[in-house]
Amino acid sequence: CIRDRFYPYFNAIGVSTIGNMERTLAHEIGHFIDYFLGSKKSRYYSSDDKKSLAGIVASDFRKNMVQRQRSEYKNRTKECFARAIEQYYCLSNSIIIRDIETEYCKQEIFKEQIIPQIKKLFDELKTATNK
Repeated sequence: CIRDRFYPYFNAIGVSTIGNMERTLAHEIGHFIDYFLGSKKSRYYSSDDKKSLAGIVASDFRKNMVQRQRSEYKNRTKECFARAIEQYYCLSNSIIIRDIETEYCKQEIFKEQIIPQIKKLFDELKTATNK
């Protein structure tokens, strides 16, 4: 059963009241950002392009997860990108991620390497919204 989801066709995000809604919304907004930036480059998701900033964020996140993921779904580029945005939001707002030891990037690498990339990505997003 899918509870929370970004619907590209409708440009809509659905979030249930189960779990941490803020964290879930940050994850789904990650999908929206990926989709929005991708649409500006004639792609479905920006992270589909491994050379794009979104693709680099997703790749670096995947390579540096605390535990290697066996799930194909959790290793998907767009899911790694969305979890990176979620982790960024949680760190920025002192929200505890209970499963940080399983599905997320190592904290020290995230802070040193991925946060600066996400900040650059937000600059890219600002530029894209002004066009």
